[in-house]
Amino acid sequence: MGTKVRIDPGWPRFRRRTWAPAVRKGNMVFISGTAGTDEEGNLVGPGDVVAQTAQIYKKIGQLLAAAGATWDDVVWTTDYLVIDGDYQKTMDNYKRTADIRRQYFGTNFPASTAIIVEGLVSPDCLIEIEAIAVLGD
Repeated sequence: MGTKVRIDPGWPRFRRRTWAPAVRKGNMVFISGTAGTDEEGNLVGPGDVVAQTAQIYKKIGQLLAAAGATWDDVVWTTDYLVIDGDYQKTMDNYKRTADIRRQYFGTNFPASTAIIVEGLVSPDCLIEIEAIAVLGD
């Protein structure tokens, strides 16, 4: 099945962490929950779930490339969405992120789950996304 390999996209701050932003084992790539932060750890788009989602997908793309994968290899995503005042407002904001997904997946979407949460470890983040990719046929 192969050795577990930590994926390093060249983000210096992650070398100090006790977790990997992504791991490859055999033909599978597991991408940790990813927040909308820049290379220095600063939040992109405070208060804007669309801007944070765009940054997350940019980072996931970097992780996929570092693992030798593409967006076509992504079979599963999980979105953790912070409740923003009330349920309907949260869902209306979340629906605005669909265009970001379309930019990366076209019409070849992976299986997906969205979960509404009270908060994330990074308190100003509105969304965190994790993914699984399977390489090869």
